[in-house]
Amino acid sequence: MLTNKLNLKLRKFLSLNFLSIPKLYLISLILLSILFGLLFLIFVEASIIEKEYILLDVNYENGRFLLINKSLEKGNFPVIKHDFDKKYELRLISDKGEILYINSFDPTILYTDILVGDSLTGGVINLDKGEFYIAVPSNKNGDKIEILDDGEKILEEEIYNVGAKYCRIK
Repeated sequence: MLTNKLNLKLRKFLSLNFLSIPKLYLISLILLSILFGLLFLIFVEASIIEKEYILLDVNYENGRFLLINKSLEKGNFPVIKHDFDKKYELRLISDKGEILYINSFDPTILYTDILVGDSLTGGVINLDKGEFYIAVPSNKNGDKIEILDDGEKILEEEIYNVGAKYCRIK
């Protein structure tokens, strides 16, 4: 009964003369609208999937680095512009020796902002030691990170097994 009513309504709808638009053209417009709607939903769903990045907990003391911990974190990787004025360079290297990511940093400089009354003031504090974090994009081909000081490698650490995400036999 319900199916017959739907068929009847569909026939009436298709028999209408929409400003003399051919029925086949109208049906194709409807199907295209549905297709674009589905593609939009797929795109929106893909954009809200959580991404991952590797967070390195590093200790710095007088030019020496010690990796304390490495973890796979959920969220969007913070995009930081590469600045060649920084002292140290971080590289993510593939198992084939390719550079997958490069950035520079300087753990000896701490920028501060202090609110005094209604004005914001700040400055730079130079540090000899401290603990800090470095975010590295998660990449299934990433094998190790390297930290360089003026082109000389001062730290190398394997990261291919962080979070046990990728199953790769070494």
